[in-house]
This record gives sequence, C-alpha cells and structure tokens, in this order.
Amino acid sequence: MFWVALIVGVTALSALVAGAWEAADPWAAIERFYRVEGAEVTERVPPAWLGPLLVFALFWFELVSGADRDPFWVVGAIVGYSLYSFLFRASFGDKWALADPLSILFGFAGRSAPLRLSTDGLSYKGPLRGLEQEEPMPIGLYASVFALLGATTFDNLSETVGWSDFLATSGLDALPTMLVETVALAVLGLPFLATFMAAVWVAHRWIGRSRTVGDIGRYFGWSLIPIGVAYVLAHNTPLIITGVPELVRAISDPFERGWNLLGTADAFHTFVASPKVVWFLEIAFIVIGHVIAVMAAHRAAVRLADSHEAAVKSQYALTVLMSAYTITTLWLLAQPLVS
Repeated sequence: MFWVALIVGVTALSALVAGAWEAADPWAAIERFYRVEGAEVTERVPPAWLGPLLVFALFWFELVSGADRDPFWVVGAIVGYSLYSFLFRASFGDKWALADPLSILFGFAGRSAPLRLSTDGLSYKGPLRGLEQEEPMPIGLYASVFALLGATTFDNLSETVGWSDFLATSGLDALPTMLVETVALAVLGLPFLATFMAAVWVAHRWIGRSRTVGDIGRYFGWSLIPIGVAYVLAHNTPLIITGVPELVRAISDPFERGWNLLGTADAFHTFVASPKVVWFLEIAFIVIGHVIAVMAAHRAAVRLADSHEAAVKSQYALTVLMSAYTITTLWLLAQPLVS
C-alpha cells in the first residue's frame, strides 16, 4: 500500500492526470475536517532546503535504510509524516507544496501530465502547459529535481554488477554499507547539476544576458521535471508490474489470515512479468520524458531569447546534454544486475 499504491502508484496516476493527488490527499481531507473555519494562522515561508531534504529522506528510506519493507518502520514513517503535515501544513499555507515531499513528487508528475482534474471535471491540458512558467523555478524545487535525478540513478546503479565491482576494487566495501550508500545517494545529483549548468552557461551566450547563469538555469529547470518523473516510472516499472498483482491479492487478505474478502486472494496467482515488457516500458518512459524535456526547454528559450535564431542556437548544448542523459540512462538499465 505504501510503496506500490501511494508512492509509485500516485506518481504514475499524476503523470497521467494532474490534480489527482490534490483531490485524493487524505492528509488534506483530515486537515479540513479538524481545522476551525476562519481561525487565524500566521503563515510562514518554509526554508528552501526543507523540501529537497525531505525528498532525499524519502528515497533514503526506500533505497538505503533497509527498513523500507518492515511494517513497523513503514507505519512509523507514516505517523511521522502525519505529525509533520498536521503541525506545519496550515502555517505554510500555499507554500506547503514546497515543503512536502509527496506534493513535490506528485506535483512534478502532474506538471507533465496530459490531463487535468479540477472542480470542473477532467480536461485536456497537454504535457507542456505545466512546464511553461514565466518565473524561474523556486530554489527548493530546483534542488529537489536534482535530488530526484540522483536518487533514481542510484536506485539503478546500486543493483548493477559494475557497482559491486567498483566497491570491491576501491576498498569501499570495507566501510559500513549504509554510510557508503548514503554518501552516494547524496552526491549522485551533483553530476546532473554540473553538466546541466555547463549547458546553461553555453545557452547564456545567446539568451538572457541581463540575467545571471543561475537564473537562466532555474528558468530551464522546469524542463528537467519530465526527465525526473520518467526516471521514477522507469526504475519502478518492475515494482509496478509485480506489485500491483500482489496488492490486488492483499486487498482480500490484508492481515495474511487466509481470508478472501473480495474474491481476489488468488488473482494473478500464476502471473509472471515478462522481461521484454518491462524493458520496453522502461525505454518508452525514458524516451518520452526526454522528448517532452527538449520541447519544454525549447519553449523556455523562445520566451527568454530576443530572436528565434538565438533561441535555437541556445538549445544546441541542452539538446546534446539531454541526449547524453537518455543514452546513459538506457545504458544503465541494460547493465547486468547482481542476483
């Protein structure tokens, strides 16, 4: 329920329908239930580091802690998150989406979704509209994108034979595993940041001379969102394909008592995921995400540049970079895994 249905499932749903999480958020529903109507709340601006730190903590819990499948710690994480939400959601007000790891993750997915769910119903918005912003990306969201890219890359890299060989040859396998993996998880976003800023520095020659390279980077930062979402979906494709059947069965027997409440306890009992299906879905997510990113970056360049020619020239380096991201990610997915 936590990893398949909530984290990965809602990310996949939000990547299709923006606003799905806002409509279904149970913590927001509880907040509306117990808050006194009209009560005055002093709104505060969350520190920029809080959102990225909590995004990092979420992936650390999944990938490094070793407790991500322990019911005790999963429940503890839910209780801790609930306390955090009830204590700070109201005081952060509209800025809650910058300090909430779930809102950040699902909000990223919703920005590149083709559909939107609102009070007026379901409508088509296109995958680029949520990425066309007149303002540069807030620093907290900007850092969260690189935390997301680094975490999903570590998810794949840590399972490969090459990573195991690297640890053995470098002597890092003698250090505590949790320490090594925590440091790796923290620093793997830096190569993405460094290469992205290098490409932005090249683009700065043709556009935004009145703006700093850092500001231009945050304008183009919106275009990295579909790549981050694609990485999440691609790296979790095996979990989705194997986890959904398990979830369907568990609904009928939630406490493992041999029940069959809804008649689904034996559903998909003989189901075996096809490696070919997994591989092609991963490729599709990666390619589609990068194509949307290139289109979003081009539109951002057109808005920032003085001419269309300057906008096109500014995109050479970013297009090469995103192509390199695509090739590298597909290469990582094709690496032999540790059994």
